[in-house]
Amino acid sequence: MPYKKPKNPTVNKVLEFIRKHLLTIVVVLAFVAGVYATVVIAQREERPANDGDDSISILQPASEIRLAMYNPALFDPLSSTDEEVVYLNQLVYSYMFRLDNNLNIVPDMVESYIPNRETGSVEINLKEDITFSDGTALNAYDIEYTINQIQAIGSTSPYYNYANKIARVFVTGRSSLFIEFVSNMDASLDNLVFPIVSSENYNYHTFNIGGGPYKYGEYEFEKSLVLEPNDLYYGDVPTIPVYITMVTNKDILPGLATLDDVTAYMSKDGSADDIAISKMLRCRYIPSGELEYLGFNCKKALLSNNLMRQAIAYAIDRNEIVSDDYANGAVVSDSLYYPGFLGVEDNASLTYDPKKASELLASLGYTDANEDKLLEDADGNQISLRLLVSKDSSNRKDAAETIVKGLNAVGINVEVVQLSQQELMANLYAGNFDMYIAGIKMDKQFKMTELFGSANFGGFNDETVLSLVGQLEQCLSSDEQKGIFAALKPLLNTEMPYLSIGYKTYYFVSVPSLAVSETPMFFDPYRNLGKWVWQKKVSTEE
Repeated sequence: MPYKKPKNPTVNKVLEFIRKHLLTIVVVLAFVAGVYATVVIAQREERPANDGDDSISILQPASEIRLAMYNPALFDPLSSTDEEVVYLNQLVYSYMFRLDNNLNIVPDMVESYIPNRETGSVEINLKEDITFSDGTALNAYDIEYTINQIQAIGSTSPYYNYANKIARVFVTGRSSLFIEFVSNMDASLDNLVFPIVSSENYNYHTFNIGGGPYKYGEYEFEKSLVLEPNDLYYGDVPTIPVYITMVTNKDILPGLATLDDVTAYMSKDGSADDIAISKMLRCRYIPSGELEYLGFNCKKALLSNNLMRQAIAYAIDRNEIVSDDYANGAVVSDSLYYPGFLGVEDNASLTYDPKKASELLASLGYTDANEDKLLEDADGNQISLRLLVSKDSSNRKDAAETIVKGLNAVGINVEVVQLSQQELMANLYAGNFDMYIAGIKMDKQFKMTELFGSANFGGFNDETVLSLVGQLEQCLSSDEQKGIFAALKPLLNTEMPYLSIGYKTYYFVSVPSLAVSETPMFFDPYRNLGKWVWQKKVSTEE
């Protein structure tokens, strides 16, 4: 584009002067800058020495881990619902089973086990000679006692929904027991993921001994807590202690991390990554158990065909939704389940592919006969869908608009209806919808049965899919669980009862030098903390 002089005559004169005397101006500016630099350097050289300026910071291997938490109302491992106590439980106590990074069961204090899916029971043999941190034996009687205590505490215990599924416990030896569940259809071994306390020394409302890698040390009310390595732990014994600062406001954690007073923390705040960047901290994204999904009304004639639901899924760019509508605060999964669930191989079939969407719609007989860029059926009826979304969620409202854009591009007209949460639920129960956007928060057990049971508003009823979903809740070994999900996963993407939009992310913020041997999880941010390695800033004289 050719340059046009400004119409203001004063501006024209200034520009003309600069053009004619440009070389002179550059020389003068260079001279002034040189004089200024000389003065500044001279001032610095003449400045008297200051003790505070004689030290520099270097990095040295840290000899402790530093955390921060709210002071909980209760430290009791079986009844405290404080989220951070639940996190600490995984450091201080032994478990029959734990969940790995793919949410599959792995034995902890269990040496071997034999599940029986028909009877909903499991025979368990414990590792030999395991003890609590005080040296007393940890055996099958402690497991029986723990289960009875959780059931006695009732629904206020964070582990009640697990232990309440157990009908009977038979101790068959010091290191062996038999557990029978109430129902063989709800007997998954990931119910056995609760901390084990001592039948001889358990005290409600107080700190308790455990058999985990750490043990409770000195505690100063509302100020600090120490976790000491448990030298009697049957696994890899940690080499460094953990110092925990009690805080009343977690907004100060980024500042504490920059001072090395906090090694790492987990945040659910969507701005945590921006704050971490501004503080030059490291931020890892952790998929949470919070699923955002698109539901279909399979009872409606238009959506009763799974090929139509597939076409809709192919037309939706979930990566765009995550990046633009959720500000990268979510991750896309290759199925309805958690990313990488049970370690089953990734499924590439569920991808954004508008061409594939158009091919499926054509195979169903839909065409754009009147060339208005919208599809019609053989009778000339336009494809039109009604999408419900909560007006209280900006993320979901934005996602709805992206979905509309994607479906419009393949010839499907969509009306977005924004409702209050109460109105939304009323319409779902009444079946007055074609599609809807919603969310569900999963426990670490990851029971998906709710979406196929009480929350199955769309009336999805494929018997094979429902059977496999149910089988995942039976008493199975880890390999059996994985095998069943391997059969279920492709069916979820062809039958398409729901489309996973994405799993919201949490944020694991740490000092830049922290190296972790295992990825922190949304239910276990301090996973394998005893093997964390980081470097601390230490002041030293020049």
